[in-house]
Amino acid sequence: MIAKFANVFHDHEKYSNKDYLLNKVTSRLLRQVANIFLKGLRTKVQTYGGKGRLDLNASLKELCNIICQSVDLEKTNSWDWYFLLEDYQAAFQRFLVKPFPVFMDATGKVALEFLEGDELVIKELNEAFSDNNIGYRLQNNPASPWVCLDPSVKQLVATPEAEARETAWQSEREALEQIKRVRERLWQGGNEKKENEKEVKEALQDCIVALDAFLKETTGTEKTEDALATLQKNNNWGPKWLLEDGLLAGELLRKAAGNEQLTDRKLTFEQAVYLVDRVLAFANYLRAVGQNSKDPT
Repeated sequence: MIAKFANVFHDHEKYSNKDYLLNKVTSRLLRQVANIFLKGLRTKVQTYGGKGRLDLNASLKELCNIICQSVDLEKTNSWDWYFLLEDYQAAFQRFLVKPFPVFMDATGKVALEFLEGDELVIKELNEAFSDNNIGYRLQNNPASPWVCLDPSVKQLVATPEAEARETAWQSEREALEQIKRVRERLWQGGNEKKENEKEVKEALQDCIVALDAFLKETTGTEKTEDALATLQKNNNWGPKWLLEDGLLAGELLRKAAGNEQLTDRKLTFEQAVYLVDRVLAFANYLRAVGQNSKDPT
């Protein structure tokens, strides 16, 4: 596992950018890094020595999806090289509006894992960082991938406990983003989508999967029933009436996603969106108070 940037540079947001850029990226840097990865991708495909062969388009799609996942975008549905390239480049520019560690973690993941620590890729990445006055350099060491050039910056050693917390936070964030994407799916397609009861139900089922994952990560439990029990018995999560309201929304969503009838009429599109909105609001609330609300037992 590659050490998370934020676990090593805890106070990166407070670093001064006077001598080096220590907490922001530029469009120019993103274009350069994206092109370096593409060059490394071609090399990986051309020099592949395993069984069979690597397909260039399929490999680009895999790379594109790594970037999409990092910036909270849906995976690409494209297959043609040029369409994949458009999706890849568009996703890369999203790093401009994401926290700095997101870009750094994605860069480390692609360079050290996907491109298997290619020495030329690492060398060219560091040259691009130097050209853009970025105060970090990448090294082929997953346990400590980044070093800072600024002598005033205190670099910490990432502990297993910190990595575990970061992994849990990342899983929680991804689950929350998945709920948001379900809502977007429901709205896409206009009236045709509204009339497609199957698609609405599938979206609700996806929402339940994401909600269960979110609740388990938030409460630090392994089973959905344990997560629900933790929320109900731990007063640190907030007033009882608020929790009951949020849990009721989840219960109604489970019934709607299954085969149970909530009323004597089928669930309408507008009602489905309403339930997802309630669940999303509840999840956002839990995340806001969750850092100090884990069951201590």
